[in-house]
Amino acid sequence: MRAAAKRISSSASTVTAPRRRSPSPTSCICRASSIWRAAERGAFLVNFRHVFYALSFPLHRVRGRWGKGYATFALTDEAYALTTGAAAREWSGRRILWLQVLCQGYWVAGATVGAGGAALLPVRLDGLDFALTALFVVLAVDGYRAERDIPVPVVALGCALAARLLLPGQMLPVALGLFTAALSIRRFATSSELTRA
Repeated sequence: MRAAAKRISSSASTVTAPRRRSPSPTSCICRASSIWRAAERGAFLVNFRHVFYALSFPLHRVRGRWGKGYATFALTDEAYALTTGAAAREWSGRRILWLQVLCQGYWVAGATVGAGGAALLPVRLDGLDFALTALFVVLAVDGYRAERDIPVPVVALGCALAARLLLPGQMLPVALGLFTAALSIRRFATSSELTRA
């Protein structure tokens, strides 16, 4: 028995692990391009909300082609939330543009400081991933307080739940599409009621 065990152990020690081949430059490029494509798709989906912002942003108050072009380019969540509220209905185009300059300025400054200071932070920050979700919850609550329109948040929640059940992998674009369709139907129905009255 001991002789058999010695033979097995001596033969096991001569077995060498297979050599690992280094990846070819072509496979590295293919992997990198698929990462870039995923990043592009993610950026498109995240920024797709600006299409909906443009529907109610007060661009008609901004004068000139350059002003309108900059106002479209510099549209942030904060600028949208501030310029579409009840208090901003009387704001001039100049005030809207200066608000956007300041919002874009602190976005750029904050991103620069954040990128520079990221090396000083610990690798894992628990709870930071919830910050963007919290931002949108606060914006939704403020929007409700300004308008007191109960059907809009209920329809938004219904669209999100329907999209989650129907196409969970494509929840965001499906929910936004359903919500846009619901708001368009509502607007058409209320405008036709107003013209009849």
